[in-house]
Amino acid sequence: MPYKVKYDPVFFKKSINKLSNYILKKGKKSISYKIIYRSLLEIKKNIKLNPIYVVEKTLNKITPTKILKTQRLKKKSKKGKASIRQISYKLPKLKKYIYARRLLILASKKRFGYNMISKLSFELLDAFKNKGNNAISIKDETNNVLEKNKVSKDKYRKIEKNKVSKDKYRKIEKNKSFKRYIT
Repeated sequence: MPYKVKYDPVFFKKSINKLSNYILKKGKKSISYKIIYRSLLEIKKNIKLNPIYVVEKTLNKITPTKILKTQRLKKKSKKGKASIRQISYKLPKLKKYIYARRLLILASKKRFGYNMISKLSFELLDAFKNKGNNAISIKDETNNVLEKNKVSKDKYRKIEKNKVSKDKYRKIEKNKSFKRYIT
């Protein structure tokens, strides 16, 4: 029987329940719910919008589309060390939101503030208004790195295939020319 995703007890939303799992420390889920609900109350005081709408919009703004992964090349360089290249991968829908939640919690922990409630609420507000230096700037930095390393997984495979085919062709030519000189 597949695992059923649980809803949070107040708003009955899956996204808030999953967000509480990322805030969770030492198995105390009630404390993580308190942090989220109080930060949502602060958001409601500052902006007259629905706080759940604000949370979902910020998660959509922060979600990355691609991610960089390092990959070793099979062919060794002249010095004998394997060369490493960073390749961009497209993320599936579920992974995008996982990275967005992690980024939101990480950015709110880095923020200066008295407690996690105020940090999380101000981070959500800044990301909603596109003001913040933390979550949105981290996403922009990763996008800049992705633009610098534009080699994607598919292009990388094509490059490797071309190298192999050229090498095989060169070896065949060398063997033919060598046979000509012998005979």
